[in-house]
Amino acid sequence: LAAVAAETARWRTAEPSALWHQNDLPLLPIAPGGDIAGLGLLAVLLSGAATALGLGTVPRGTQLGGPENPVTVTRLSASSGIAAAPASLSDTVDRIPRGEGRVRVERYTMPDGSQRFAAYVAGTVDGADRREPMDWWSNFALYGRQHAASEAAVAAALADAGAEPGDSVELFGHSQGGMAASYVALSEEYDVPLLVTYGGPVQADVGEATLSVAVRHLDDPVSALAGGGYAAVMAVSCRVMSAVR
Repeated sequence: LAAVAAETARWRTAEPSALWHQNDLPLLPIAPGGDIAGLGLLAVLLSGAATALGLGTVPRGTQLGGPENPVTVTRLSASSGIAAAPASLSDTVDRIPRGEGRVRVERYTMPDGSQRFAAYVAGTVDGADRREPMDWWSNFALYGRQHAASEAAVAAALADAGAEPGDSVELFGHSQGGMAASYVALSEEYDVPLLVTYGGPVQADVGEATLSVAVRHLDDPVSALAGGGYAAVMAVSCRVMSAVR
């Protein structure tokens, strides 16, 4: 607990410095043991740039600029059976789409007849297909606070699943998916009690009515684009050795 408190204090007072202290590897292309060296330094540089540009943290009320991007929803599968809600953060990670899917939407009917929704959004997909909503063009546009196909895809998938303005929607996203989910939360189209991002490049100020959880490695360059994020009541940071990214 003392170590966590010390790291949290350092994070609040010197965000890039906190990133630097997480990386004790020599600045070589590959460090002994197979770890990729230099990621910590790159994370520091990106964090500093994001902080200087003011792009990593997104204030409440931020509106996306530019034209909206039309998207088409293609249902891959649907189940009308009863599915158990996720019981842990690990469960929510398992529900983020892999493979052909981009957005997974779950609809829950409550005892009083009302409906609640949960959306799980995948990260960036490499490739040259311009029909891909989660491509690098969407990454650049959304980070620059412009409308992007990835954010439109989340909104369209929710609407296709039956979510209406004001409905309760919990949002989970990885990487670009976390950024897209954050902007859907900021749109205030839905009542969003929970926003969870994994390795997201931004952190949005979604207000006190939303529990916002950002899970990231301090030496992850993508997470560093959030510029340290917003101050939290408690921050627990870790570095996983020999992790597959």
